[in-house]
Amino acid sequence: MKISIIATEGFQDRLRKLLSSTGMLSHDFSIYCEEDPDYQHSYSKLNLKWLLDQWDSYLDLIRYGLIDNIRRAGASVPEWCDEVELEKLKNSFGWLNLRRLRSGDLSVMSKHRRALRSFVESNEQYVLVMEDDAQINSDSLRLCRDLAGVGGFSYIDVGGGDGISARHQDSYELLSGFSVERVWTCSSRTACAYIASKEAAESILHVLDIPVMPIDWSISVGLSPKRLKNSKVLWALTPPIIHGSCSGDVKSWRSEAL
Repeated sequence: MKISIIATEGFQDRLRKLLSSTGMLSHDFSIYCEEDPDYQHSYSKLNLKWLLDQWDSYLDLIRYGLIDNIRRAGASVPEWCDEVELEKLKNSFGWLNLRRLRSGDLSVMSKHRRALRSFVESNEQYVLVMEDDAQINSDSLRLCRDLAGVGGFSYIDVGGGDGISARHQDSYELLSGFSVERVWTCSSRTACAYIASKEAAESILHVLDIPVMPIDWSISVGLSPKRLKNSKVLWALTPPIIHGSCSGDVKSWRSEAL
């Protein structure tokens, strides 16, 4: 299993904390720090009409996952959201409308893209991608390696976050003592920590090649069964990696303009 770390410029303390975690330096890994100015430039040149059409196209693929995630986080979302047409849904919930990606969004997305491309070109079958607000220990790394050894899945969210919990329905033991839920909406929770197969990485890469949506939503688009045949998305019932920005243990890059 390949291990890739997404580092955020200006938040070196987050990376230092991650690298000092117990067991981290017992593994080979790659760190993606460098900005990709061409990625930001290409986004600034996108035609607004094309961007809106692409946003709506992607949104139609993942809206059931987004609505399900909001419900899982405890927010009140009416049942009619599952059936109503997209435009009415966007009029009712402003957060579904097109929003311009910030430089911080684009920076993180470009690094995930580089990490996934490097993995696709490697001989490994799975990659563990962690952002630098992940909190880990030697046991969690060992578990992730064991999960990759079992295989048979497209994607496992091992970091969780944003208050979005896995449910015990459609859950089973993937390893002894480690249970997952199969998420039929094929959505991500956050991009903090995930294990992806080669096929899933390639599908997510196609989405990230032209930036449209934030990284977590872009991952969900790539995992959609309409884009990834036989997509099998799992969420850890108890994430082995803690999402530090969501737990409050690590400062989020979104707390400052980048």
